[in-house]
Amino acid sequence: MLAVAAAALALTGAIRWGLHGDKDRDLNIRAAFMHMLGDAVSSLAIVGGAIAIHFTGLESIDPILSVLIGALIIWTAWDIIKESLNVLLEGLPRGLELATVTNALRELEGVVDVHDVHIWSLGSSAHAMSCHVLIEDMPPSESNAILVRINDVLCRFHIHHTTVQFEHTKCALSDAPCSIVASAHQHEHRHS
Repeated sequence: MLAVAAAALALTGAIRWGLHGDKDRDLNIRAAFMHMLGDAVSSLAIVGGAIAIHFTGLESIDPILSVLIGALIIWTAWDIIKESLNVLLEGLPRGLELATVTNALRELEGVVDVHDVHIWSLGSSAHAMSCHVLIEDMPPSESNAILVRINDVLCRFHIHHTTVQFEHTKCALSDAPCSIVASAHQHEHRHS
């Protein structure tokens, strides 16, 4: 038991060392890193337990270590589970504040207002965003410069996948579909 645990400790330590550089950039690598950390600590506990059982004869050390190792595995997995759920549920990426991103866009030249902002993770370091941007009435060829400025700002927040819908101040129709549906619905009720 001691020899196998020592070999496992050396192997998991080497794997952890290889994964260490990329663990902060990718959720999958961080999960593998944490798994190797759990395995390394488990192997270390088994080595210590084997030595303790050999010298004390207390076999109850083995089930106590098993419970502690199980608790360690749950503790190290919790952060990975939370971040994975955040990605799957398209939650706001860790470290980003919606108001900060929105305010940065509102300060850009040519941007009147920003609303209906949604930011979500595609992975650990890949984020996406969709939004409506209110601008002055202008031809599409002129609004392209605003779009370039918007994407430059979003790159600072590691948002590289964007869908930006421009709305012009002269014909801001963002609420029109709701009022058209409501008036058609009211018209149906009057005739039924």
